[in-house]
Amino acid sequence: MFLTKNFLYNLIGQGLPQLVGLLCIPLLINNLGIPRFGFLTLLWAFLGYLAFLDLGLGRAIIKMISEHLFTNDKQKGARVFWTTAWLLFGFSVIGMTLLSVATPFIVSYFFSGLELSPHEIKKSFYLVCFGIPILTFTAAFRGVLEAQQRFFVVNILNSFTSAVNFIAPLVISFFTVDISVAFATLLLARFVSLIGHGWVTIKKFPEIKIISLPNHEDLNCLIKFGGWITVTNLVGPIMVYFDRFFLSAFVPLSQIAYYTTPYDVSSRLLIIPSSVAR
Repeated sequence: MFLTKNFLYNLIGQGLPQLVGLLCIPLLINNLGIPRFGFLTLLWAFLGYLAFLDLGLGRAIIKMISEHLFTNDKQKGARVFWTTAWLLFGFSVIGMTLLSVATPFIVSYFFSGLELSPHEIKKSFYLVCFGIPILTFTAAFRGVLEAQQRFFVVNILNSFTSAVNFIAPLVISFFTVDISVAFATLLLARFVSLIGHGWVTIKKFPEIKIISLPNHEDLNCLIKFGGWITVTNLVGPIMVYFDRFFLSAFVPLSQIAYYTTPYDVSSRLLIIPSSVAR
């Protein structure tokens, strides 16, 4: 019964935003035009890929904290959280630096000669850099909540974030077609989601209010467990998303939109097995 209830929470939490997307996408295409919408789908894919680059720590923290909660040792659970937080801070700084340095190359190699101005594309990718710490720290807070099996509140927060993923660009598209502006509002919504995750996590797990330095024992366990997940996180999204970036170097963005939209719609069926897996 407990498994069934959490499965339904996950299914509804992932399914409702997809319905929002089905309603918003036709309007987005109409307001932005097919080339700009094609570029927006690439930004969504890129942001989705970066969400997996937490070196598996998002999953590792769920495993380790749930084990400590099973033995009713919340202090060790809080220690695991802060060890993870310090790791994510370091990885976020490195990721932001590398992506900001690589942005001119990405724009010149993959997006030269497209319907969008290079300046607009560069601004969008620089904004993606700021999304890295937002995504990774949100994953850490979510991991604490999932370790406590608070799937109801997790899915409320996730539903908000996923729905705004479509709603924010749509609202902005009525005022401007600049993709960087639309993406900035999307990141702002993600930041609000981060604050929400943090507030709920502190309320449900107040032991993390006391900041602690990284623990060597926890550090080894996190890296060992998360390392194997990282291999999947790196290879899997590349197989899923790299084709659209590869195609963008050879075909107009308008054709990318025709390619990615049906694929994304059909791939949403994976929410059923993923709802059970979580």
